Amino acid sequence: MTVFLDNKPYTVQKTDKNFEGVKEAITAKSINRLRELLDKPKTVEEFTEGKVKILDGVVFYDKVRLGSRIVQRLLDYKREGFDFKPMSKFLAKLARNPSESARDELLLFIEAGDMPICEDGDFLAYKRVRDNYRDFWTGKYRHFPGDKPSMPRSSCDSNRHNTCSEGFHICTHQYLPEYHGGQGKIMVLKASPEHVVAVPPDYNASKMRVCRYEVLSELGKNPEKRPKLTKKLYRVKKNGKIKAVAPKRDRTGRFAKHRR
Repeated sequence: MTVFLDNKPYTVQKTDKNFEGVKEAITAKSINRLRELLDKPKTVEEFTEGKVKILDGVVFYDKVRLGSRIVQRLLDYKREGFDFKPMSKFLAKLARNPSESARDELLLFIEAGDMPICEDGDFLAYKRVRDNYRDFWTGKYRHFPGDKPSMPRSSCDSNRHNTCSEGFHICTHQYLPEYHGGQGKIMVLKASPEHVVAVPPDYNASKMRVCRYEVLSELGKNPEKRPKLTKKLYRVKKNGKIKAVAPKRDRTGRFAKHRR
C-alpha cells in the first residue's frame, strides 16, 4: 500500500506492524494519525520541541545518541496525551549516562516491567533486602525510606553479560519471585537513568545494576513510617562492621532483658 502524504510517498507492506493502523487512519481520515505512523522523525521532533531528532535512523537527544526503542515510547506518550516534561527530564538524565550500552539497555528494563517514569525523570524499581533492612550481598547498606545507598560507578560491573556481579541490583515486579529465592522484604526504589550501569539479558532484562538509588518505601507499608530495628539484635564494631547478636532467652523461651 502506498500513501501520498505531505507531498511524500510512503510504502507500507502488509508485514509492517503499522499496516493495520495506517488502514484505520485512512478510513477515519485522520491526517495527524497518518503523520504519526508514517513520518516518525517529524512527529517525534515536534512532540519533543526539537530536543529529540532522528537522523538517518539514529536517535539523538541534544546530540547524544540514544537507543531507537525510545521512539515508540515517545509516540505512545503523544498518542495517549501525556505531558512531555517528565519524559524530557528522563531523557536529559539518560543523556548524562556515560555508557552508551547502558543508555540503550535501560529501555529494555523499562519495557520488560512497564516501569513508571516519575515527574522528576527518575524511574521506579524494586529490591529485596534482609529482614533487618540491610542488603543481601554485603549486609552493609541500610534500606530505610529516605536512604540513598551509593557506590562509585567504577565499582560496578558494566558488562551486561555478567549476570550477577558487582553493583546494586534492582528489578521489575516480575523478577521479585526469583530475587534471592523470594526471601526478605520488598522495597520500592527510585533510580536515575544517569546511574544505570548494566542490564543483564537473562530473565527478559527484568533486573539491572546501578550505582545509586533512593529508597521510597516498603511494599505494602505506609511510606511515611520508617521501619524500626531492635537495638538488641545488632552491634556496630570498631571497624564499622555490623555484627548480629542473637538475643538471649530464659528457661521458658522468653527473651531475656538486654544488658548493655
